[in-house]
Amino acid sequence: MLWRDYLFEVEDFQIPGGVPVLSAVEPQRLIVPTDAPPYALHVAANGRNFVDQSGNPILIRGDSPWALLSRLSLSQIETYWRQRQQQGFNAAIMLFVGSREGSGSWDGSTPDGIRPFQNDYLFFNGDVTRLNPAYLQRTRDAIKSAAQHGITVFLYAADTWSMGRTFRPSSQQACADYGRALAAGVADLPNIVWVLGGDFTLHDSPTSVDRCFDAVRLGIRAAGDRRPISIQFTSPMTYSTLSTFWASRVDWNFLYSYAPPYQGARSAFRSDPPKPVILGETNYEGMNLQPGTPTTTLASLRRQVAWALTSGASGDFWGNDDWQFPPGWEARTWPGYQQVNSVRDVVGALPWWQMHPAGDREVVIDDRPPSTDLGRDVLDDDRVTAATDAEHTVALVYFPASVTVKVVAPFDRSGVRFVWVDPSNGSRRSTPPSANATPPGKNAAGDEDWLLEITRR
Repeated sequence: MLWRDYLFEVEDFQIPGGVPVLSAVEPQRLIVPTDAPPYALHVAANGRNFVDQSGNPILIRGDSPWALLSRLSLSQIETYWRQRQQQGFNAAIMLFVGSREGSGSWDGSTPDGIRPFQNDYLFFNGDVTRLNPAYLQRTRDAIKSAAQHGITVFLYAADTWSMGRTFRPSSQQACADYGRALAAGVADLPNIVWVLGGDFTLHDSPTSVDRCFDAVRLGIRAAGDRRPISIQFTSPMTYSTLSTFWASRVDWNFLYSYAPPYQGARSAFRSDPPKPVILGETNYEGMNLQPGTPTTTLASLRRQVAWALTSGASGDFWGNDDWQFPPGWEARTWPGYQQVNSVRDVVGALPWWQMHPAGDREVVIDDRPPSTDLGRDVLDDDRVTAATDAEHTVALVYFPASVTVKVVAPFDRSGVRFVWVDPSNGSRRSTPPSANATPPGKNAAGDEDWLLEITRR
């Protein structure tokens, strides 16, 4: 019975009950210390990106330590956040309730045996509306530690992997009451963005699990919590507003793509009303979840981030094969974050929050049609993408390979500056503007991808 419990599909789990009843309270007002680092606190008024507590745009530079809460001690968590801050990260994905599949913990407990809910016993959880105060405190300590290091936690309030396993709500009302209790328990922590789902199938009509996730959302809102919230669906390429049920319920778009993400990012960018697009999950360093495709390389990591950030995304999450923190994870090194951060640094130095994915003939002309094969690997595509601002004073073009494209007016005229940027290390070289653009050979990593920064004086 236990083995079956951990193998079934989440769609098999049925949660009875109708629409939950919740009375709302006044919206909370988060108080952020004046000396605090910037956090992703709100969605910008134009719906295009996140802003911090001062209203300044903040580019999401994410990490994906999913199992951090259920696999690390508090001292290890503190060390982890400090390292990530030093490495240039400002956001991280973290599960609230762990599970064997999602975080390596059979019962969702922390390394010292603290379980999420009261009245738990071996492999089974108690009432999800009765949060274990010790577990809630551990969560608070982990998030507060992240705050000290300038990291916004994208916290999965309820996720697919724990649903029906370590998280077994008895009714839709229980889902809502749980959401309200969780939100109340972390109400004073300013560095939280909410997420639901995770490898969750996008359904044509809502299932009882969809409705439970939504009940959790309603519970969070009933607690007065107005922090941004979204849901993650699974591949091959999805984003949150693709679901008619969820489109009006989310505040930002979680883009999931193991194929080249530029088409998904551009499509999500066109959501009406606008919502920030974040490349939330794609190929991880040391992993490849698409059978029969090439091994993920550093070029793979650069490509997917550069494509997304020049196609409407306002941030991304990098990940590696240590997301479950297996034995020996501390001794392993991952150079990919440096490559990803090189791309992020180039974008971050531009007025990226004012830029949009360029039309087919707005900055450059790439006459080759984009591939529609969602099963292809990022190394099997060489589509050129570009972003620009409304006044066409700046543009950023990503060349995944050595191809030539035509540069269009007004970027092909005198008074324009061309700078090739190596996405593997950020080095720059100026070149005379031209009506045609071709990358300048191999980059420092031995690959052919380059960024072209175009500015008009």
